[in-house]
Amino acid sequence: MTGPELTVSVDGTVRRFRPGEPVVAGRATDCPIVLTDPRVSRRHLEVTFDDGWHLSDLGTVNGTWRGSERVTCLRLDSSTAVRLGDPREGPLIELTPSAAPGEPADLAPPIPLRDALTIGRDTGNDLVLEDLLVSRRHARVFRAGNGFRVEDLGSANATFVNGSAIGTAPLHEGDELSVGRTRLVLTGGGLRRVAERAESGLEVEGAWYGLPSGRSLVANVSLRLSGPSLLAVIGPSGAGKSTLLRLLSGELAPARGRIRYQDRDVHTGDDVRARIGVIPQDAVVHRRLTARAALSYAAELRLPPDITPAERDRRVGEIMTELGLAEHGGTRVDRLSGGQLRRLSIGFELITRPSLLLVDEPTAGLDPGLVRHVMSLMRHLADSGLQVVVTTHDLDHLDLFDTVLVLAPGGREVYLGPPDGIERRFGTRNWADIFERLSAVPEQTTDQPPPAPQRPTRHGRADQARARHQAKVLIRRQLSLLAADRPYAAFLAGLPVILAALALAVPGQDGLRAPAAPSTEAMRLLVVLIIGAAFMGTAAPIRDVVAERPIYRHERAAGLLPDAYLAAKLTVFAGITAAQSALLVALVRLIRPGPSDAVLIGSPTLEIGAAVAATAIACTAAGLAISALVATVEQTTPPLVVSVMAQLVLCGGLIPVTGRFPLAQLAMLTPARWGYALAAATVDLRTVSAGAPQDALWSHSPLVWLAGIVALAILTAALTALTARLLRRR
Repeated sequence: MTGPELTVSVDGTVRRFRPGEPVVAGRATDCPIVLTDPRVSRRHLEVTFDDGWHLSDLGTVNGTWRGSERVTCLRLDSSTAVRLGDPREGPLIELTPSAAPGEPADLAPPIPLRDALTIGRDTGNDLVLEDLLVSRRHARVFRAGNGFRVEDLGSANATFVNGSAIGTAPLHEGDELSVGRTRLVLTGGGLRRVAERAESGLEVEGAWYGLPSGRSLVANVSLRLSGPSLLAVIGPSGAGKSTLLRLLSGELAPARGRIRYQDRDVHTGDDVRARIGVIPQDAVVHRRLTARAALSYAAELRLPPDITPAERDRRVGEIMTELGLAEHGGTRVDRLSGGQLRRLSIGFELITRPSLLLVDEPTAGLDPGLVRHVMSLMRHLADSGLQVVVTTHDLDHLDLFDTVLVLAPGGREVYLGPPDGIERRFGTRNWADIFERLSAVPEQTTDQPPPAPQRPTRHGRADQARARHQAKVLIRRQLSLLAADRPYAAFLAGLPVILAALALAVPGQDGLRAPAAPSTEAMRLLVVLIIGAAFMGTAAPIRDVVAERPIYRHERAAGLLPDAYLAAKLTVFAGITAAQSALLVALVRLIRPGPSDAVLIGSPTLEIGAAVAATAIACTAAGLAISALVATVEQTTPPLVVSVMAQLVLCGGLIPVTGRFPLAQLAMLTPARWGYALAAATVDLRTVSAGAPQDALWSHSPLVWLAGIVALAILTAALTALTARLLRRR
């Protein structure tokens, strides 16, 4: 049967059907178009070709709707949008017959531009896009002189012109405007939607990437995927499979060659990154969260902040149902089976409905039954309209793949074609023989070309708003993680009590006030308070960033901003250490008297508390910097010990540092030195403590006290800036 093709667009996924092919949409998994919304019937609508395309509702309870009109039969002469199950909020399907031969194959006629046109997810916009990546009011196109300009309206996921994110920019004839997954071209004074060409999938042309020594990791690989497809990348160890995946995702830039997706370079086209999902080999997820909570936090981070909780929960529920995890929503991640964990990892990427999915070794460590299940899931995802690239060592299920790419060590392409052509290419189906033969071929080296230019970092009001939103989400997630780890939470709560108990070991009963007889009690109590603060501040976050590094890298590739991540960590841990400091000072005051006179605030106890808290917060910034610097969790213990011991020596309360080179200079770089000086100024330690050094920073003076606060603020800012730089490099 011949005739025009039918283009079907659902949630940003575009599929094409020829006359005679079954076009059925419904909840049943055997439908060509599967929709998981409960308002959709198992077999909801069918589109058939008979001298044109015709839509038929299959006697559903909730109906098929075009606008406010319920339809049972409809001839599709032009682009038509219908909703299933509900006229306002049901899943939207766009159906477009192909143009007649010789006519442009765009999805719809141009949208006329007059003075201004708004684009967004809200129904009040001139152009409504049913896409969770689109903000409610996303962008505005308006007339400027004899031409047009486009303005981003503070959207969460940016507006792009010709692949570059913009705040406001001119829009010329032929320019491409990208909003979410929708691409529009300015033509003839209007905006025309761009249909995805069948051949405009993943294109790799001569990609080469190697080490500075010249050893290649991926050598001159070329491939092209068009339409929904499942590609297996296989080869012996050292064949560059994972490196190729990182090149395809845009994480690494090839030194030679080009990688494009949907006609856009993945390394320079910012707009294309939202259409690519990456699933690493190891599940990168906080294992103390429940499966639903982990997906919900990921949805909050990746979707626009103006998504309502109901919309977000509905999307999470759809994913869990689609992946067979609906019954495990309340199960902690660390109690999921290997197969369930793999499916949860896939769920993170499906949140934004990418059209290209890159999966690294999804069956590693699974038993044969789970391997078949996961591979069948890969096949299902491809059949639902995605292009899926899978690196794998599993060779028993290649019959499920459309195409197989075989790489030799050094990343050389030795076969690209259907699974049934492997035996003709190698003369055998015995993979042990094939891999042995491939491994015997010596790797090639070449001069390393100059590295490709890196993608620029974007900044602007949209990123600032996005950073604030992400920071709020991360703060709530961090608190949930702390609450879920009860032993660690108990340790943090009990640490000030333990330190306060140590203060009982200091002899004397005068505390921090002037003693009746000469005594060093005040000096020793301040050492307990300030070094205790240094320990609390450094110990709380020192393992956190390094332990989360794989999660951070993955979330950053998905759009997490480093500044938001750091702001959340600093806020949570600074708040915890400030609360610990208040408790520590309150407990010490219960067992020993406080100073008799304040310097600046009016309450000497509040001033002591401020000194302890400011020291702890500065040390929190130091702990985050150490955690961002080291490579493993085990490497954090030596810096913690060295940091606390150095501050014990350099604070000035144990060993005099004034006028002693280089102790005096090194002490200026430690929070404990300034925190001790603040507390000593409030106590008037030079007068109260017998034999105390005449340290100028201990003067009972408002200016000296303020100088100490400023110094701690500067140290905190410097350590935070160092951590931010390390996180951006990661």
